[in-house]
Amino acid sequence: MAPGQQTIDLTASDTEASADDHDQFQPEAVAYSRWKLQLLHHLRSITSAGDFAVSRQYQTFVNPCLRIAGCSDVIPLPVAGRDAETIRSACREAPFGRGDETLVDTSVRRTWELDAAHFACTNPRWPAFLDRLLEDVAGGLGLPDVRAKPHKLLLYQEGSFFRRHKDSEKEFGMIATLVVCLPAVHQGGTVHLSFGSERREIATAPASAFDMTALAWFSDVDHEIRPLTSGNRLVLTYKLFQAGGGGTPSAELLVRQSQQLRGILGQWPARFPHALMLAYPLDHQYTRSSLSLANLKGRDRAVCQTLHEASAACDVYLVLAHMTHSKHDPESWYGEEEEGGSTVLRAMFTTDGAEIASHHDVDETEILGGDIFQNRHPDSEDEGEFTGNESVPSCSRFPSQVAVLIPKLQIHQYLRTHVYGWSPSAEAENLFSMVERDMEEHPENSVVRSGALRLMTKALDAGATKPAMLCRVAKWALAARQDELYRKVIKAAISGGPFPPELLDVLSRHFDWEYAREPRDVDWEKWLGSVLHALSLCGWRSLAKLLATRLETEALRDSFSLWAQEQLEKKLDHHTSFVTQDFDYFLEKLSQADPSPRILSAFAERGKRELILKVLETLSQRRAPEAVKGIFEATLDKARPRLVLQTGDFYTPAAPWAHHMQGADKSREPCQQFTNLVRQSLRVGASDQAVRLIEETYRHLDAAARTSWNRSGIDGPSLVKDLLVPLAAALQQSRGEAAPTDGVAGFFALLIRDVLHYNNKVGPYPQKLPGWRHRPRGCAGACADCDALRAFLYREDQRTWVLAAGAQRRAHVESQLPASVFSTQTQAQAQAQTQTGSRGRAPGLALVVEKRGTEHAEEVAEFAAALARLEGVLAPLRGGFLAGLLGDRAYRALVLLEGYREQVPEGSLPWRKRPSDTPLAGDTVRQRW
Repeated sequence: MAPGQQTIDLTASDTEASADDHDQFQPEAVAYSRWKLQLLHHLRSITSAGDFAVSRQYQTFVNPCLRIAGCSDVIPLPVAGRDAETIRSACREAPFGRGDETLVDTSVRRTWELDAAHFACTNPRWPAFLDRLLEDVAGGLGLPDVRAKPHKLLLYQEGSFFRRHKDSEKEFGMIATLVVCLPAVHQGGTVHLSFGSERREIATAPASAFDMTALAWFSDVDHEIRPLTSGNRLVLTYKLFQAGGGGTPSAELLVRQSQQLRGILGQWPARFPHALMLAYPLDHQYTRSSLSLANLKGRDRAVCQTLHEASAACDVYLVLAHMTHSKHDPESWYGEEEEGGSTVLRAMFTTDGAEIASHHDVDETEILGGDIFQNRHPDSEDEGEFTGNESVPSCSRFPSQVAVLIPKLQIHQYLRTHVYGWSPSAEAENLFSMVERDMEEHPENSVVRSGALRLMTKALDAGATKPAMLCRVAKWALAARQDELYRKVIKAAISGGPFPPELLDVLSRHFDWEYAREPRDVDWEKWLGSVLHALSLCGWRSLAKLLATRLETEALRDSFSLWAQEQLEKKLDHHTSFVTQDFDYFLEKLSQADPSPRILSAFAERGKRELILKVLETLSQRRAPEAVKGIFEATLDKARPRLVLQTGDFYTPAAPWAHHMQGADKSREPCQQFTNLVRQSLRVGASDQAVRLIEETYRHLDAAARTSWNRSGIDGPSLVKDLLVPLAAALQQSRGEAAPTDGVAGFFALLIRDVLHYNNKVGPYPQKLPGWRHRPRGCAGACADCDALRAFLYREDQRTWVLAAGAQRRAHVESQLPASVFSTQTQAQAQAQTQTGSRGRAPGLALVVEKRGTEHAEEVAEFAAALARLEGVLAPLRGGFLAGLLGDRAYRALVLLEGYREQVPEGSLPWRKRPSDTPLAGDTVRQRW
């Protein structure tokens, strides 16, 4: 048996090949388990990995200070024509081997060469740089430890070439050739390499002026040097040997290893589409910052490099991940056996080290090699804690790093969108970038396209609205002609706020590319219809202007502008409602000297209240009253049902503190908006419409007050300050311009009576009860102790009462008695009986209750406080104007509260009855408005 190989019994009882689950013995499950074992066996057999030919380019390098035998001067770099001739004069025509013969034939090879004995690299720093260069190319070839031996100096000039050939074994143990191309300007001379069906092409000309290029390939690789078309190419060649013995690597070994792995992996997507991932444990430990293909060590690097090359051809992604297995103590919270544990991919990375996903659960069957945590000591452990009556079991953690294989059709499973408030994160951006690169490298691969489509659809369905994300998805959707995905992009762009200008750039470039020659073929409705229907008039007009300026094709721009204007007109005629986003459009149109009746009608009939209020307020501030009177009249006549105050407009906002936040605009509250509208209407001369608006509001609120209007949450002082006082002032200033109506008076009376009085209730003046009688108190249930209490309270001649009862009963009765009206104390029953003169057995404690005689005074104080509160709320409304509006009788009752004052006996409260004709609030005459 060859070293490093092992025999795997595919029928053996293994975690991978058997399980208790019945499904494991079904044909498909058995085939899947055997396939995984085959893959595992192949991965375990990999000891090295690499390509059969590699190249590396160096912009920073050490000048070897090349010196030709017989010449005193060092050859300067880049190599000039004069120096090339000096080198050529020292060289001979390069031969080639054919069988046992060494021939010179310029029809096969035309090159100049110099043996290693006739030149030298004299810079003492060159060996160290050569070691670095050797490490780079050896890693690419999959050679863990190599040494280099100088061979030839080759000069290629115009017309130089070398037909297809293989390098002969110039020395025993030679495994590869290293070519170091020194800076020298040239064109052509491309190196073509092949092994079996594999092909590589390396061009040195593009970087030949100032850079150094290294090329290396195995000895069994066919290669050809195409003719140099101009300039000179000077190269150092080295023979490469493997240090430390072991098997001899070759291109054949690496290619066969890669092809075998491709054959195994290639079966996955078609045969086992249900399998979402496979994880292969790595040998070494890596930190989050170091987990990338470039930083892998030893066999990990060989395995993952081979997987990386093979997976791309098998519609599978290779990523790297930190995996943690957590296992709880066998005794769970409920004392039952808890088997196994949980395994999760804590962080997943591209082969370049960019994090693309996290917190993905792993099933044991998805780990190649079975239970890799068995018989392993944990890296960390949490001690169990005690909580309440139960203990939390300790948790052992087993971290490891794994190579993860994911079918490209399943990559969307790793986009975490189930997190609350999800939006594309850095890891999501990296995941998209990985898939985008794959699409760019394999544009014709239908599996790559389908996987990308699933990923992008999932992101959009989850609510991705970041402009960068939308643009990248839109580009792909347009290029791939995925109309449904494009519609999802547009929907997400609309729902995410203002339409992203970056997305307009993507669309304009697409239109210019696709329709520049045939602008009449564009179906604008298809591309932008959903945007049109979702945006406001202003939004659509603004977007259309932005898109038009981005279109480079004039005919296309004209076509779009014409269609956009037509759609704007249709939107004006048929849109069901207009909102504040349409403010700029209507303000502009209604500010014209002679506004269009069509636009005024659309505004008045279909404008939302917020829009109408904002436009009318701005017009009244910017234009003369006579210029906007007609607009006010028409709007208030047609929009009156939408402008009246609704019952919900009176409630204090859910978060009152929001009004005090910086920048908060309290004038936008409904009551103030209503007052402003009435004031503006009166000022511009639309007095009749203002009065009818108040009357309509009164009828609406009066009907609500009779049925379902819950007024208990309305803040009285705010209602007075924001609505009643400023509205009364506005009406008073416009006296004579609008006739008084009962509806306006009813509006004020309704709000004063049904809101202010309702929320600041004042009961009748309390009457004093005879003797020691008190108001009844006690619980509402069937309670003998409370019945006895009420009997005691009713007695005119009894001041003290003793309740002999247990502690719970005593506490219940005591809770019904306010301390300001009753004194209570617990005493020994014998002492209580002695103090009160009662008789009987006295085995325990008793509650002694005594009437203080303060109940009536308390009730009078409560009456006075309630009346003072209501008076305080109504104080700003006192004045002759409101008296004239409401009428003397209603004004005295609703505002002056004389009905309550008349109930109070003379001298009972520290104020006297106010004469009804006293001037109030600066008014000297009460007049009917």
